[in-house]
Amino acid sequence: MTKDIAAAYVRVSTEEQGDRNLSIPAQLAACRRFAGERGWEAGEVYSDVASGKSDRRADFRRLMDDARRGLFQAIVVYKYSRFGRDLADSMFNERELRQAGVTLVSATEPYDPETVWGWAAKHMMQFFAELENRQKAEFVRAGMRQKLEQGGWNWVAPLGYLNRREELDGRHRRTSVEPDPERAPLVRQAFELYAGGEYGLQALADEVERRGLRTRKGKRLNPKKVLELLTNEFYVGVVSSPTFDVRARGKHPPLVSQDLFDRVQAVVAIRNKGVKRAHRHKQVLRGLVWCACGQRMTIDVPQEGRYAYLRCMSHVDKRREGCHKLGPPVKKVVEQIEEEILPSLHVAPDDVEAVREDLLALSLAAEGDAEEELKSTHLRLAHERARVEALLDMRLGGELDRDEYADKKSEIERSIGIMVARQTELEERRRQRVDSVEMVLRVANSLPVLWREGDEADRRELLELVFEKLVVGKGRIVRPVLREPFRMLEGRRGPVPEVFRSMAPGDGVEAKR
Repeated sequence: MTKDIAAAYVRVSTEEQGDRNLSIPAQLAACRRFAGERGWEAGEVYSDVASGKSDRRADFRRLMDDARRGLFQAIVVYKYSRFGRDLADSMFNERELRQAGVTLVSATEPYDPETVWGWAAKHMMQFFAELENRQKAEFVRAGMRQKLEQGGWNWVAPLGYLNRREELDGRHRRTSVEPDPERAPLVRQAFELYAGGEYGLQALADEVERRGLRTRKGKRLNPKKVLELLTNEFYVGVVSSPTFDVRARGKHPPLVSQDLFDRVQAVVAIRNKGVKRAHRHKQVLRGLVWCACGQRMTIDVPQEGRYAYLRCMSHVDKRREGCHKLGPPVKKVVEQIEEEILPSLHVAPDDVEAVREDLLALSLAAEGDAEEELKSTHLRLAHERARVEALLDMRLGGELDRDEYADKKSEIERSIGIMVARQTELEERRRQRVDSVEMVLRVANSLPVLWREGDEADRRELLELVFEKLVVGKGRIVRPVLREPFRMLEGRRGPVPEVFRSMAPGDGVEAKR
């Protein structure tokens, strides 16, 4: 009489490898002993080091394939949780085994699957295995979230850092993130180069490769990876995870200053729009140009081989009031923007500090009431905190009983809470004003480069960012109107360039009567 052949399936997950009771040899010995007691012939051993949450395990798949081919009549596992920790997957796979005439049994959970109670007990064990797995996952996620909130990092450190692991004893270790002595200076240089406004992403990728910055696997950085590097807050000492909804100050030392990081983000905001917006009309000037007579200007659609011209809407619609004149060629206006207007916003390196002070003074003057309120709030807060100290002295001196002290203190603390919230809001507005000044300086000095390297859509977005409108008269732009916060440049140190001198709406234009 031919004996039934029993295959053995054993499995450990990565975190279970140190558990002697669940080791591969211990499981296999129990499975062989169980099969021998049943008089089954020992078949092949299938072994995985993988999680039981999924059936995408190499030897498990081989086990199921061999079962379908009829190479054995039984599968012995140490526990049903070794077969799988997902109840739905396990039930589906067991059904396939039954259809192939193969019985699944556990060496340590001897329930007879042919009886109702045995079937129920077996599936209860599988249910509890899945429950245990979900609990472990929750504990792991909670631990990862806590580590992030405390400034730690759970994953491979970004380029420029190294993961360090210190073994404390046989079961515990301490992990940390430290700057990579080789790559950290090169990452810092990448930020400095890009903040200068002279490099696009591709050019920067080429330059950092020339200087020796590559991935840990020795591959060159492509523009997408460079952009990810430049926008990663980890380099200013911040850990964040959208998955865990956590953003906190990290324990690792920053590689770049907050000032440098913010300047890089300003350049990124201008130069890298991700997927470019589709423009119905691709002309760079459309919608931005006004005639000095006060009417909008439109762009005609040229015939083959002819220049496109700007036209005052009063020229298009003769019934409108206005100059009724044909404007200059679009090409001429675009050349003026490139050669005169954008360079006129440049601030010389020697003047940057003086201009920064002037811009900050202008910004603070525009928010004078807020500055006065902030000073007043500081004084009132100091006064209210002194009142709390005085209350404590009165309580200790016996002038106030416990209830009087608690009521008065609670009232003052509510007032302090309101003032602290207002103080935070005002200080945030002040910080934003300072950031705006830095962004204006950085972008203004990068405008010619951004214009030169951008395509038509980039150039249009650039003009929309900086200019509210461009006023045309006498065949050229006579009054560029800057948007906020770039309008601060009109009050900077030194004379305003000729192209920024104000003109009355009708200057240089003879209105048709």
